[in-house]
Amino acid sequence: MLRCGITDVVIADAMKFAGRRFDTLLMLMNGIGMVGSIEGLERFLRHAHELIQPGGQIVCDSIDVSVTLVPQHIAYREANVAADRSPGQQAFEMDCVGAVSTQFDWLHIDYPSLGEWCEANGWDAVLLEKEDNGHYLCKLTEKTRRGQN
Repeated sequence: MLRCGITDVVIADAMKFAGRRFDTLLMLMNGIGMVGSIEGLERFLRHAHELIQPGGQIVCDSIDVSVTLVPQHIAYREANVAADRSPGQQAFEMDCVGAVSTQFDWLHIDYPSLGEWCEANGWDAVLLEKEDNGHYLCKLTEKTRRGQN
């Protein structure tokens, strides 16, 4: 990492982390999904203002689940919509022999929707890359706060 100019890496739960600001939050492998739900996305976007240095960025990716042609994925998406959840809402359970099962929610969100939530919570979203299968990469930067130049 030093070859890339990265000198300080922190691995932490972004929703619980406080007391320090960063130039970049890197959230890859559908990393924005860790917010779990639309409500979680809104909480994260509000909290992220405390995590990012002025001029900093969040680099994240996700997937637009409406692009899929896989019947199981379509059925899952339709069940979410019928239950008044986000189409990309997922529930996971991890189980390992001899360990306590862990359940968690994950959110796949299309870029236009992410952009709307960013706009409503003081962030600009810029699409960096989009693939035909719905995956995309984007950069979020904090909107200029009132009173700042």
